[in-house]
Amino acid sequence: MPSDPSILTRLTKGDLDRSRVPIIDALVAFVPEGQPPSPPIQQQLDASGYQRWYPTDGGHLVKMPYRGDPVPMEHFRVEPGGWDHDHCDACGVSIKTNVECWTTRGADFRLICDACFNQLK
Repeated sequence: MPSDPSILTRLTKGDLDRSRVPIIDALVAFVPEGQPPSPPIQQQLDASGYQRWYPTDGGHLVKMPYRGDPVPMEHFRVEPGGWDHDHCDACGVSIKTNVECWTTRGADFRLICDACFNQLK
């Protein structure tokens, strides 16, 4: 998800709780260069909402957070602890696992770094 500085105009410090980015396993698939993801991979990408693409020989490795949901494992592998950071939704800075940050409550989840939190009222 791209960063959105306007988030800071819609939040106050009271909207956020202190939190830590958890270590999460990653679901990993290979997408060959010049080809779209296969239907099972695309289905997971659509359902995940979060993904990271890493160039590699012959294509890309794509990673998604994995919490143990059933998936067609012939298309994926699980990388223990592979989702090892997240990004501030306001400025995009990388936040490593177990580092304190700020999160919103409720369905519209947002993660905010300390620097952005300090800009809030």
